[in-house]
Amino acid sequence: MPGTIMRARPTNAVLLAVALAMRLGGRLEAAQYYVANGGDDGQAGSESAPFATVAYALSQASSGDTVFLQRGSVFREGGLALNSGETLTAYGDPSNALPVLAGSLLATNFSAWVTDPRIYRSDLPPGTAIEQLYVDGLPATLARYPDSGWLRTDTGTGDDLVVDTALTNHPDAAPGRWAGAQLRWRKWSWWYETRPITNDNGQGTLMLGGSTSLGGLAGIDSGYYIDNTLLELDAPGEWFWDGDAGVLYLYPPAGSTPTSMVVEAAWQPVGLSVAGATLDRVCLRHYTDDAVRVNSASTVRGCVLEHGGDTGLSGTWNAGGSTVAYCLIRDILNVGITWNENPAGAGGTVIEHNRFERIGVVPGLGGSGPWHAVGVIISNANEDGNGVRLRRNRILGTGYAGIILGADRQVAERNVLIGCMATLNDGAAIYANAHTNTIRENIILNAVGDLDSSHPWTPLGHGIWPEFLSNFRGSELVGNTVFGCGGHGLFLPNNFDCLVWSNTFLANRVAGLQLGYGEPGRSDGQTNQNHDIRWNIVGMGAYPWRTADDENLESWARTNAHALGFYVYGDRDLDYGTLTDTTFISTNGQDLVYDSDRAEYTIGEWQAAEPAWADPAPALRQGAAFLFVNDTDATIQFPLPADVAWEDLDEGAVSNAVPIAPFRSVVLLAASEAPTNLPGCFLATDYGIADYTNWISLNLVFGTNAVPDADPDQDGLPNFAEYFCNLDPATWDEAPGLTCRYDVPTASFVTGYQRRRYVDGVTGGLEGSTNLAAWSALGGATETAADIEGDLAVQALDVFVAAASNQQFYTRLSISATGE
Repeated sequence: MPGTIMRARPTNAVLLAVALAMRLGGRLEAAQYYVANGGDDGQAGSESAPFATVAYALSQASSGDTVFLQRGSVFREGGLALNSGETLTAYGDPSNALPVLAGSLLATNFSAWVTDPRIYRSDLPPGTAIEQLYVDGLPATLARYPDSGWLRTDTGTGDDLVVDTALTNHPDAAPGRWAGAQLRWRKWSWWYETRPITNDNGQGTLMLGGSTSLGGLAGIDSGYYIDNTLLELDAPGEWFWDGDAGVLYLYPPAGSTPTSMVVEAAWQPVGLSVAGATLDRVCLRHYTDDAVRVNSASTVRGCVLEHGGDTGLSGTWNAGGSTVAYCLIRDILNVGITWNENPAGAGGTVIEHNRFERIGVVPGLGGSGPWHAVGVIISNANEDGNGVRLRRNRILGTGYAGIILGADRQVAERNVLIGCMATLNDGAAIYANAHTNTIRENIILNAVGDLDSSHPWTPLGHGIWPEFLSNFRGSELVGNTVFGCGGHGLFLPNNFDCLVWSNTFLANRVAGLQLGYGEPGRSDGQTNQNHDIRWNIVGMGAYPWRTADDENLESWARTNAHALGFYVYGDRDLDYGTLTDTTFISTNGQDLVYDSDRAEYTIGEWQAAEPAWADPAPALRQGAAFLFVNDTDATIQFPLPADVAWEDLDEGAVSNAVPIAPFRSVVLLAASEAPTNLPGCFLATDYGIADYTNWISLNLVFGTNAVPDADPDQDGLPNFAEYFCNLDPATWDEAPGLTCRYDVPTASFVTGYQRRRYVDGVTGGLEGSTNLAAWSALGGATETAADIEGDLAVQALDVFVAAASNQQFYTRLSISATGE
């Protein structure tokens, strides 16, 4: 009966499908859950009936589901898990702030402390591990002595003992006064230590508990301060937590009203663990360990990670293949991103288009020992050619390095690093402690190195430093620009077989390029480093290197600028490789080359002394050298200051503008005397020189929100209009206003407005009308432009239209994207 058999098969197949659907709980489509302040976990979790807590919503979610957090809401939760295939993102009015996950609790019900009415106290759960405090959104200071600045160690200080006779000057000095407090100590030039004080003798000797990071190194005359003691709660903005009693003490900051101030106490260690999931447009703040922890390949995009106690985002052993993009990571006490993925994994991690601000810049709060207070640390990653790609990130202010590459074959390219090495010394904006890394087309400005709180030492805030602790080989250092650093532009000791091509090292304090061998006994007696060094520009800038910071310099510290430095040794004659096509720049034709014995050379003397590797025919340019830097992905015409006659390094005259390739720079000489207020370095984005694509990326806007017609902040201004007026496309702005007045001397209506100094792909201008019905461009109008103090990217324009004083006249600003 074949017919019966044929009819039975489709019937059974349909029944089977229904049964499977029933066993799967009917989940044939991905679910969406909504969470908002004012919601209820007993509701449906829909947009109209949202849940109250993120933890509950995540407990309901499965792979393929999305949990939406309402913009403007703050969820004080932590220890959350976003699992494989799930998405956590924002919903609601885009003009509201991103939804916040906060690792803090609100401290309320403050009352004046009877012991000192200037101080207020609040009862909180005893045993809570409160580690930071924020008042009205700003960090408060853990009660300390002195209230600012540094104490200094004296002779006799060791690993577990601090001697400082100045402690006896404290009006309440007595044996045991400091017991139970803690020490924040710049123990050596390149690390701090936080140590408990177990006792003191009242005569300037502190006994320390815990353990030191590196024994035997105790910098005498280094800075330290004492904190975490109620006895020193004596200044506005200070706080103390008595965990045993459950009492928070706060001396309100100046201007804060005790009855209305918002006080947030950070206590939760981890905000969110992400494993094979997508975290999109969420703000995480106030976590004492990691705001975000990535446990397997995931996407973290468009998030804000801020006010963290240790790390903004950490990648763990199985995190290879992740993407971290378009995030803002700011005000983290230790490290912005740490990455420690399995080197045996497939790799493929990309960290791009992120902005880092003020990472590890609070002295003493970045942790104990080396490799702290860093923008990005790559500890482990794929070393077979598919390592982490760090690209197009902007790192603005770090305590130590901006980027540390601690694994082989990683790539750092087209990053902008400004103001690294702000609280420590003996490091670099990009520091590599591995082989065969690619460091390409990065822009590094002003990695100075802090020498105030350290013991007496030498300036070693470098631009790029491939470390010398092993025989590192094969790195490519190509197309980088390094300006204004406190040490060397490139410090290249004990490295071999490196390509050093087409870099510009200008106006760095000690030297542009420093070649060395490492410490005696290293490198197995090798004498040929075999570098290929060509087409580099090394030299001094238009002005002598200077710093406004206090410095504690050793007497032997070298502080004068040179173009090139190299080490010499009594037991070997080093060949550093091949140097060709070098361009040396000097203001006076002197101070070009020096060696580690402090001998100084002219070019001819250097060639005679080191014929095996000295450049046989370098170019030498003398004059005031200025640097123009393109920190965008498009070739630009960089407009030049008009009050100077400029010439290029081939001695050719340069007129109004100079073309600069993406993430490259051009050095020009002032053929006529330059104004004394002219900066030595010009950065394109500082002057608003960015096309629309680069501008939208710099503002961390991506995807469909990035197209010119989009309005991601829903302020009524499309992106192209915000670009023209130099507004923020991700934050609600007022519509750009116009001013209007009648100018009697010229018998004109004068309309004023502001716009970006340079725009590309967008046009705009004023239109006029006498009746609000017919509008036309202001033909024949006279326009003047003026700079705006403090904003190099914007100009103020006045447009004059001849008219009688009693005439009715209206103006409006019309903006359109090219082609519309």
